[in-house]
Amino acid sequence: MCLILFLGCGGEEPEADGVIPVLLGVGGEPSWSSKDVIAVGFGPYIYYCDPYGKNKGDIKPEPKMEVYDLDWSPDGETIIYEGYEWTENKTKLYKVEFLGGRTSLFLDQHAGDPTWSPDGKFIAYTKFVTHAEIICIVPAAGGETIELVSPGDVSDPDWGPDSENVFYTKRLPDEKFEIWAVNVKDKKKKKFVTEGMDAAWHPFGERLAIVRKVGEAYDIYLMDAATGRATKFVGTPRGESEWWALEPTWSPKGDWLAFHGIREYFGIYKKEVKQ
Repeated sequence: MCLILFLGCGGEEPEADGVIPVLLGVGGEPSWSSKDVIAVGFGPYIYYCDPYGKNKGDIKPEPKMEVYDLDWSPDGETIIYEGYEWTENKTKLYKVEFLGGRTSLFLDQHAGDPTWSPDGKFIAYTKFVTHAEIICIVPAAGGETIELVSPGDVSDPDWGPDSENVFYTKRLPDEKFEIWAVNVKDKKKKKFVTEGMDAAWHPFGERLAIVRKVGEAYDIYLMDAATGRATKFVGTPRGESEWWALEPTWSPKGDWLAFHGIREYFGIYKKEVKQ
């Protein structure tokens, strides 16, 4: 590991809508660990910092590869990520120890979008097949893969707080998206949840963060788990169609939401969630 320099960092004044920059100049799906570390894969590195954009560093996995979506283990000790190896033209799933940086191949499949179950027992991911994707789970310690959702235009799995259901994005024609849920023990139990994509459950199950496409932009909404009502949380100012907010991740206490944003600079931002 080594320290790195970013285009910008946290500690800056909030923008008018309460959004605060954390790491600028890096892009991708962030993940917020139980030990209050935010990590994101970008290029051949995993970048990390504290929630204030301080104590920055990076991990460069070996062998060299492009790092994409990642997620923390519940104990905050290990990161699982989607790595693209140029020599094979294929993405696989890898694990890397946060302290020590030791990398190991976890799943030798054409796969991505890994996410750890809250109870630490399973990892959900997207398996890529010809012209389609499959939502699968596999024991976190390794073992037999279980297919939950048959091949289709599906992606971005995320676990419910009880580790019993996996939520995923279904892409429809005309750039429309829906969030569905599938029960891990009974794959026949699938249900429509709401319009949107990039589902992320509040740690205690109170709210569901989702992304909805609004015109040419993408905004983050918070849906109340009890009522199903969704309200806009991070929006795009009028006239700023290129401002996006994607791939939300909750803080351990559920009082902040971090996300990949494209504003004046692209990078990782955060915003406080009022109770």
